[in-house]
Amino acid sequence: MSMETLPVEILHRIFDHIDTQTIIFSIRSVCRLFQNVVHTYERYTLDFQSIYLTDFRLLCKLITPQKARSLILCNSEYTPNAIDLFVSTVRLQRFTRLHSLTLIDIDEFQMNIILKRINLTLLKSVSIQIRKYDARRVKTTSYFLSSIVANSALRKLEISFRFDRISWPIHCRIQCLTINNDIPFDNLRQILLCSPQLHTLTIEGELLNMKSLSQKDSFPQITSLTLKKFELISDKLESFLSLTSSLTYLKIISDGFTLDGNRWEQFIQINLCQLEKFEFFSNVSVTQKQTHEDLDVIIQSFRSPFWIEQKQWFVACELSNAYEIQIYSLPICKSFVEYTLKKEKVLVSSNSTISSWYDDLSITNNIDKISLLLNETTTGSLKNEVCYSNL
Repeated sequence: MSMETLPVEILHRIFDHIDTQTIIFSIRSVCRLFQNVVHTYERYTLDFQSIYLTDFRLLCKLITPQKARSLILCNSEYTPNAIDLFVSTVRLQRFTRLHSLTLIDIDEFQMNIILKRINLTLLKSVSIQIRKYDARRVKTTSYFLSSIVANSALRKLEISFRFDRISWPIHCRIQCLTINNDIPFDNLRQILLCSPQLHTLTIEGELLNMKSLSQKDSFPQITSLTLKKFELISDKLESFLSLTSSLTYLKIISDGFTLDGNRWEQFIQINLCQLEKFEFFSNVSVTQKQTHEDLDVIIQSFRSPFWIEQKQWFVACELSNAYEIQIYSLPICKSFVEYTLKKEKVLVSSNSTISSWYDDLSITNNIDKISLLLNETTTGSLKNEVCYSNL
């Protein structure tokens, strides 16, 4: 089969996995056949997060708004005034087939302008991160955000704004929710009670003002839960998790994680019977100096048949310094880590085949960004340190 006889639908499906700049600036110029194929393509993702100003202006001229399914706008270091420029250059009303909208580091007044000019009822996915609020626009913002959440087509929502800006509908139909800032527990409780179809919940901030939970509260619709920057004491964390008995996936990134594998084992067996995958990463500060023997004691509680045989969940313990322990599931579930170069690292794992990261580099597969603390004495040993396959 030659390129000329290849069905256009196949090429369009390939385009679904290629960025818009490559399609418009490169593929389109190859030949007349590709030019025609590009002309009939109608599923563009316009991503203006990392784009130079010259490319930004050219893309705005060449793209047909009706052919865009996804739009990502950002006030980045490359284009600090990109959103204002985009709004002044392109008629937003022409985005008549837009299904996904992402606004990053946007000012509140800019957001209101955009939301006023597009058809909110078509959106299936919305992500908004406000960098600058305006007290004069509370009413307008509340109207638009409440309209988005009440949209029956909406399935995925990522938000980073104050919750006095939104009124949650009684029968919200979203399925995936990410909250990027701190949220009072009463607000979260109201969201969960009003979202019967919500199955994936991610909280990037802290859960505030968490009081004694009512046994009447239950959120069985949640099957996937990710908690980051979670600093509740163990009792309150367990009380919260006991409300989500249908979890199949749980991820916790915290600075107060309990080091007792036996306690986690008992809690999961009683309250999270359906849990299939459990990931965590925590820095735990202690008052007494720790040794290799202390890590052995900690990791021993994660070596029971429940952890090793039944669930096959493996755990590692590492000394960041004598008074700070890192404990994490394997592979490491964080995409960003701070890495300190040391002559001797103390690492203990519940997996007997792993005594250092060199033993299985797959445990770092999720890491794509690291912060290295270097000085004259440690720079020379960098070549002997662990490699990260996805950096």
